[in-house]
Amino acid sequence: MNLSEKLVKTRTEHQCWGCAKTFPAGSTMWSVAGINDGDFYHCYWCETCTKVLDGLEYWEKEDGFDMGDIIERFKEEYDRVTNQKEGV
Repeated sequence: MNLSEKLVKTRTEHQCWGCAKTFPAGSTMWSVAGINDGDFYHCYWCETCTKVLDGLEYWEKEDGFDMGDIIERFKEEYDRVTNQKEGV
């Protein structure tokens, strides 16, 4: 269960939970904090992974994600979103 989701400009570098890529300080990312099975978590999501998540069906999200799952499990959608951002 997410307790907090907010768009932030990072002050230090962070690794995106969805694609496991490292983003430099000053990047715009989603900061997400919550509780899963009684454990607190806090992670960051890049713009591309967030757009991929927004396009997924509920049942594709219900089991959650391990680090790097977006780029591994939804590579085709990740590439499509990346190409849209780059104007390809």
